[in-house]
Amino acid sequence: MAVVIGIVCLMLAGCNHTDYGSNPREKLALSGASGLREAFNRGACRQIFDDADEVFRVSETDWLDVCERMRKRLGWWRSFHVQLRRTNGVPLRVVVYGDAEFAKGRYQVETVWHFDKGRAELFSLILRGGGEQIQIPPLRFGLPRRLMDPPARRPTRASATDQGVRPTWAASLADRGC
Repeated sequence: MAVVIGIVCLMLAGCNHTDYGSNPREKLALSGASGLREAFNRGACRQIFDDADEVFRVSETDWLDVCERMRKRLGWWRSFHVQLRRTNGVPLRVVVYGDAEFAKGRYQVETVWHFDKGRAELFSLILRGGGEQIQIPPLRFGLPRRLMDPPARRPTRASATDQGVRPTWAASLADRGC
């Protein structure tokens, strides 16, 4: 009887990841995907935002409005039949994707999870279906400037100052008395 109850619970939850989760980060990502669906259905858009990766939070400043519009447009998130995109070794990110059924239609959902302090953080969310694609945060080339590392400087054989030439930025600082 307990086995039947367990199977029914999995069917109601819309999860089919019983063969996944051998890697600890995969388990965290699967738990994150389940939590995302639950939070979406509860209307906990602020919680999704607060628990997300920093890149998601910086890039998607109007998330609360976007989330509410998605909830009205899609309705209740009924099920999510998850799959994992596997990598060798310890993954820096885990992709959880699959078919999702909402009250107002079926979509392909793809989530990317990063990890910090032993928990999964939503990095991105993509929904495809009904002739459209919703991508959060929107596709942009590169990271927001404040999250980029400065490029590494390579030593040169002879720098401009060694050749008696002042770089332009140095000249402008000198002109200002710096």
